[in-house]
Amino acid sequence: MSPFIAGSTPHGTLGQGDTFANLTSQITSYFQFLTAKAVFRATQITTAQTLTAGLQGVNLNNVLEDPYGGWVHTAGTFWWLPPAGLSGWFIVNGCVYTAAPAATNSIIPYIGTNGSASQQFAGSATSNPSVSHTAGRTVIAVMHATGGQNWIQLQAALSGANLNTSVTAGQNSHMEICFVSEW
Repeated sequence: MSPFIAGSTPHGTLGQGDTFANLTSQITSYFQFLTAKAVFRATQITTAQTLTAGLQGVNLNNVLEDPYGGWVHTAGTFWWLPPAGLSGWFIVNGCVYTAAPAATNSIIPYIGTNGSASQQFAGSATSNPSVSHTAGRTVIAVMHATGGQNWIQLQAALSGANLNTSVTAGQNSHMEICFVSEW
């Protein structure tokens, strides 16, 4: 026997109203990132940076795309600040490439931001990586930022011996930011 009364139409979750309209709204929101334009892209192609023990920002020095003009790069500061009025959720992808590390190095990439509480989103840790070639470590974060207030930065945490970032073509540290939603 059917749990529905003959001729009735189920209407989704209680309190949700029209199921089709909700579904359309959800699909539009969830997949908006597929058509979202990048708001920032940069790489590190010149002057390798020496990473030391602890957490530090990665000095990206080649801006590929910054239609909102939020890149800040003065006196060792390398971050992107969304302009006032562009607040919401962002997808941030970053990768820290280094020269061949020592067997005792451990490197973790981060996406850092300031705000009411400083946040870091950790990526994959690499402990005792291969010492024979350059290595990239990736981090991806979905984060909220308030325009004009919350900067976004690619960071690296290193333990062990000092290590230079890679400036070899195709093996460059980089960060990309896409705006997803105002929610």
